[in-house]
Amino acid sequence: MGKYIREIVPQVVYVFPECRPGGGPGGYCFNLLQGLSLLGAQESLKVLFPNTNTRRPSKVSRKFELLKGLPTCLSAFLVFVRSLMILQDAFRYFGFTGEQIDEIKSSDVVVFHDHRLASAYLLNSNRPSNQKIIIMPHAPTDLSAEIIENWKLSLGNSRIWNIIYRSLAKRELRTLLSADSLLIPCRYALDGYFTSMPERGSLFQLPFYELPSGVRPLKATQSPYKVRTSWGVDSKKIVGFFGRKHPHKGYDIFCQAAELAYRYKKDIVFVSAGSGPISPPLHLPNFLDLGYLTTELADAIAAVDLVIVPNRVCYFDLVILEAMSLGKPVLTTPVGGSRCLNSPGIFFVNDLSAENLMMAIDELLSKSDLEEAGKLNVEVFEDMYSLQPFARRHLEFAKLIKEIL
Repeated sequence: MGKYIREIVPQVVYVFPECRPGGGPGGYCFNLLQGLSLLGAQESLKVLFPNTNTRRPSKVSRKFELLKGLPTCLSAFLVFVRSLMILQDAFRYFGFTGEQIDEIKSSDVVVFHDHRLASAYLLNSNRPSNQKIIIMPHAPTDLSAEIIENWKLSLGNSRIWNIIYRSLAKRELRTLLSADSLLIPCRYALDGYFTSMPERGSLFQLPFYELPSGVRPLKATQSPYKVRTSWGVDSKKIVGFFGRKHPHKGYDIFCQAAELAYRYKKDIVFVSAGSGPISPPLHLPNFLDLGYLTTELADAIAAVDLVIVPNRVCYFDLVILEAMSLGKPVLTTPVGGSRCLNSPGIFFVNDLSAENLMMAIDELLSKSDLEEAGKLNVEVFEDMYSLQPFARRHLEFAKLIKEIL
C-alpha cells in the first residue's frame, strides 16, 4: 500500500460531521477508517471529523421535547430558524477546530459528507478559487425531506411544513448544484431526492462518481437454535425487520403483513428490532419486537429465515449488506440504491403493499434452496461490500482525482 501513501496525500480530504459506528455519514466514516486500517493505508487518505470529546454537550433533544408542548406552527417555525442557524455556522455546530478548517482550505479536493458543511464552506470567500468540491449525500431522500418527515412525526402535521420544506430544499439543492461533482454509492441512490421539485432534473446533470458502500461483517455469537428458543418460536418460520421503524423503511407495511399472516399463515413469526416513530403491533401473537439492539443484533439477524427490507425509498441500505455478511437471504424493494444489488440471495417485491409482501414472503419461505441462496450472499459480500474492497475503492478514487487535476 506504500504507493498510495506516496501518491495521494495531501490532495484529497474527506470531511465528515461525525465518526462513530452505525449508519449515516458517521458510520460511513467509521467503516472507511476501519477498511483503510485493514489495508495498512491509514495515512493514504486524509479524513477529518470533529473530536467529539471537545464538542459542547448537546441539549437539542431536551429542547425538542419542550417543543412538543407548543402549537405546531410555533414549534415548526422555531426548528426552522434553528436549521438556518446550523446552515450558516455548520462548522462550529459540529465542532470543527480552526486548524481543521485551515487543513480543508489547503487541500486540492474536498469531499463533504454533509451538505450543511458544504454550504457553509462554499459561502467562505477565503477558500481557494481552484479548489474542487465534491459532495456525498447519505440519506434515502434529500436531507430536507427526511428532517421534515421526522419533525412532522414528532411535532404534528401542519401546512407550514410544506413552506419550510420548500425553503430548506431549495437551499440544499443549490448547495449540491454548486459542487463540481457528486459521490454516490449507486447511480439510482438519488431517486428519492427532491421528487416534488421541478428543479430536481438539474441534479442529475451533475457529473458523479459511483463507489458502492461497505460494512464490517456481522458475527453471531450464539446459535440460531438458542436464540430462537429464547424467543419461544423455534419450530416456526421467522422473518425479521432490522432498522428504523419509519415509513421510509416500510415498517408499517411489515406490520400490516404480520396482521395478514396472523389471519392466514399462522406458521410465520414476524420479528423486528430498532427504533422509530411507528409502534410495533404487540397485540399480535405472531409478532415479537426486540427493541433497539446493539451487540445482540448479529445473533438476531442470524436467527431468522428471511430478512425483510421493504423500503419505500432507499439510498444504499447497509442492513442488506450486514444480512449478506451473515449468509441471510434478503427480500427488499427495487428502489434507490438497492437496484444496483445483484446477488443470488437478494430478492425483490414490486408494487409494495402488505398483500404483495406477504405473498413474496410465503413464496420464498417455501423454496427448498433459500438457505443456500443466502449462503451465496457471503461470497458476494466478501468480494464487493466488505471493508477492504470498500476502502480500496476510495483509494483508487483519490488516485483518479489527483490524476485529472
